[in-house]
Amino acid sequence: MDSESDTAAKYLKRAEQVRAIADRITPSSARKILIGIADDYERMAKTVADIEKVERNLADRNSKKKQT
Repeated sequence: MDSESDTAAKYLKRAEQVRAIADRITPSSARKILIGIADDYERMAKTVADIEKVERNLADRNSKKKQT
């Protein structure tokens, strides 16, 4: 199973790929849709990274509580 970091990196890579396709698309309506999809991938990557950060913080807190 992928870690959240791997998943976030995959989403960012996919956003990059979709933007590259959008750059080659002539109809502006299609380009706008693809750019929106790329934006969505970037938001998903940020969300996954934020979740990973929260989970790490919770794990650190739980670890500190067990030590006391």
